[in-house]
Amino acid sequence: MSQIFATLPVIPLRPEKSDQPLSFAQERLWFLDALGAGGSYNIPIALKLTGRVELTALREALNAVVARHDALRMAFPAPEGQPRVTVAQSQMLQLPIVDVDPGEALQAASAMVAEPFNLAQGPLVRANLFRLEADEHWLVVSIHHIVCDGWSVKNLISELAELYSAHLCGHAPRLPDLLVQYGDYALWQRQHFTGESGNAERAPWRPPASRATCATKRDCAAQDSRAPRHSARGASA
Repeated sequence: MSQIFATLPVIPLRPEKSDQPLSFAQERLWFLDALGAGGSYNIPIALKLTGRVELTALREALNAVVARHDALRMAFPAPEGQPRVTVAQSQMLQLPIVDVDPGEALQAASAMVAEPFNLAQGPLVRANLFRLEADEHWLVVSIHHIVCDGWSVKNLISELAELYSAHLCGHAPRLPDLLVQYGDYALWQRQHFTGESGNAERAPWRPPASRATCATKRDCAAQDSRAPRHSARGASA
């Protein structure tokens, strides 16, 4: 295990006030949104809460999670067609209570999650507290995939639970400090994969020089040893 961790890259902190690039994944998702993806890349989080809910504590815990992660305060304006990253210094989610019939709760929650975001303006996180009964609520959060991924959802839920408990009990939340933010990773990724180390990692995936420099399509086709047509026929053993 120690050998595995020894091979992991060290991501440096991004210089203060430096431009923050989009990661490759963010660039791809921005492009898909520009093509009209709408709410297709929204990530839903739904938590069923039973018993009494302290709305103020829940709202403060939710906003503490947003304050903790720069990515959740990002927006992606593109005034000249080229997206850039902005990070709001503060961003407050209101967490409105929506009274809903239990038989219509799923439909209401699904409609809320599917609502598109405006990547240029943000916020790219929204949350509603659906009240089905006096002692039953659904906390539904929708986050655009450009600022969150499936691997992060479990961590966000864990942090929310700890912050909510801390607000109720009146003690400091027991959460580790974040050593890096997503912007640090995005800058490292850009520098790493456009530098010498990135060229070395891409080398095995490049075509041979003889194929890359063939003069005509006919020359390239002559060098290609694959079958001229795709088929479902396999080899015999």
